[in-house]
Amino acid sequence: PLGPMIDLQQRAVVEQHVRDAVDKGAKVLVGGTAPDGPGSYFPATVMTDVDHSMSIMTAETFGPIAAVQIVESMDEAVRLARDTTYGLAMTVLTHDQSLVDSLIGSDVGTIWVNTWHGYEDGALHQPGGSSGTGAVGWRGAEFLDAVSAPTYLSGDRSVLRG
Repeated sequence: PLGPMIDLQQRAVVEQHVRDAVDKGAKVLVGGTAPDGPGSYFPATVMTDVDHSMSIMTAETFGPIAAVQIVESMDEAVRLARDTTYGLAMTVLTHDQSLVDSLIGSDVGTIWVNTWHGYEDGALHQPGGSSGTGAVGWRGAEFLDAVSAPTYLSGDRSVLRG
């Protein structure tokens, strides 16, 4: 079973993105509606007939949504994958090395090739676009460095002595 979303506010974002897509012509094949009852649950949802006029395709939904868009070519797929102001991560399923090479330099923090959410210990990445600032790490000393930042305090230090 799928666990709950982090809170009701995030579930509302997912619901809004699904509603926006449906209002613009997307079809929900499974899921798509939050269940009645307590909690912030949202079902795994598969949608088709989506396009880039829909927030489900261009915003960070952060929900259990698979929005499937059929494209005419790999060039179109790459163009559409880059058609967003966000750049947390990108996933590509391919055996075509030239496609992978063409994605290097995309404004994203992580490019997963034939996997999803895989990180080696010590991996660092910088989210791209509007997805955040500051390097993010995955376990190890590099992670601690990435989530720690020195701060210099200037001014009247007497207020700090209690």
